Amino acid sequence: MYTILLVEDEMVELLALKYAIQTSYKDLFQILEASDGHTALSLYETYRPELLIVDINIPGISGLELIRSINPAESGAKILITTAYDKSAYVRQALEMGVLHYLLKPVDVSELKADIDQCLTKLKEDMQQKERLHSLISGIESVRSYAKEYLVQDILCGNAPRAVLSTACGWPDNGLLQLGIFCWLPEREPDFDLFYRLCAESFQPYFSILFSPVEDCGLLFLQTLHPLEADTAALLLQTLSRPILTSLGHGKITASGFYTTYEALTEVWPELLKKLRTQSVPVALPALSMNRIGGSHKRILLRQKILQRLRERQLGPLNTILKKYLAKPSTYWQGAALFLDALFRFDCTIPPDRPLAFFFCEDPLTQLGKWMAEYYQTHPAGSAQETGSRPYIETAVSFIRQNFSQDLTLTSVAEELGLSAPYFSNLFKQQTGENFITYLNNLRISHALYLLEQDEYDLDEIARQCGYYSKKYFLETFKRITGQSITQFREKAGASHEISLSLQKNNTGDQPQLDFYSRDQSHVSDHQ
Repeated sequence: MYTILLVEDEMVELLALKYAIQTSYKDLFQILEASDGHTALSLYETYRPELLIVDINIPGISGLELIRSINPAESGAKILITTAYDKSAYVRQALEMGVLHYLLKPVDVSELKADIDQCLTKLKEDMQQKERLHSLISGIESVRSYAKEYLVQDILCGNAPRAVLSTACGWPDNGLLQLGIFCWLPEREPDFDLFYRLCAESFQPYFSILFSPVEDCGLLFLQTLHPLEADTAALLLQTLSRPILTSLGHGKITASGFYTTYEALTEVWPELLKKLRTQSVPVALPALSMNRIGGSHKRILLRQKILQRLRERQLGPLNTILKKYLAKPSTYWQGAALFLDALFRFDCTIPPDRPLAFFFCEDPLTQLGKWMAEYYQTHPAGSAQETGSRPYIETAVSFIRQNFSQDLTLTSVAEELGLSAPYFSNLFKQQTGENFITYLNNLRISHALYLLEQDEYDLDEIARQCGYYSKKYFLETFKRITGQSITQFREKAGASHEISLSLQKNNTGDQPQLDFYSRDQSHVSDHQ
């Protein structure tokens, strides 16, 4: 179905046109009507009709002004005009503006039908041309994608001509190169199209990107659009990559630093890939040089202070804290990093690009203040982010889940939260019903059971992946928690009901979990 707009101020002529079109074309057209130029232009902008029949002499803006506003050469609209005067100056101007034909009043039905048929033919030709162009563009994109895959391989091998890189990617060849690698190693069937889309959405405001699957990884080259300090680039990577792995749902991510030569990337790639394959944490990215703010303990306390101000909605004191660090170029990005870290701990659902963008403004504190005020208006006090001590334990549980393969201690997790070790220990036991060591060991052994069922790893590797650096301690802990040795467990493979602690699937359906660990964060006690 097409849409046709009839512009005629004489009611008899309008009804005659409408009747002729309905009689000749049945339901082929949706018919719009206007008796003046202003109404006609408004209807055109709203409905974008493919075909218009316009009287030259109409109230409001004239027929010629209406045609000039529509600009048929650009819009593709097909226009016929009606006039009482043959070969007038108005008719010549209309034809020069792209009108297909003119009809003399009173309009002859056969001529009207012939002209409309001609318009329909041209509309079909336009559609076919658009389809051919779309097919051509798709073909070009396929070739470009194919070429980019080889271009990525050439960069990694050190064979890519710099002239090609400058032309194809727009990368500078004048000493301003700042190129890094961002890489995803999936754990199951990868969706590299999704990975590319997520990266494009996150990174393209700040980086030019070049993507290709390489071996079993998704590899992205990131070239800064403007020269950046190392800390600025690191903050961008850390902040913008937050939603990527969350949306992908599996795998590991890492990134290199940013280099000024292609040769440096060629050298760093094999080592980066090797580290990614043995990486025990989901995300490993370049870190900022945070020592300008102070030691580790001071930074944790400062982050916790910012987090407390966010929870208490104290924008004035929060501004005072940030102003101290944002006022100095030497600590500007470190202060930004601490704030963003605290902000995402306060509410992990906040899209990272919005608050990050404020630090590239001339007056970041004012922009942040306005944005936080709007946030508090739409998030009433007493929401999940502001319910006392509960967020600490939810954060702790999430942190332990993600890092149980590391050398975790009660003190290290407490420092991560900005709490004293004794206070955290009591709080953890109060809200989970277990002490920290029991909780951690239960989690580690549940993962060990999963790895044993896969029958792909030796005991040393299983112990390491579960966070045990003493094989003897691992074996003792396994027997104490499960009630049997690893040898006994393997002999009874497939009979998991005989283990003293039953197993169940976690929420991904992949990995068995012990009953006492199967609770998620929603089961953390509300008792405070």
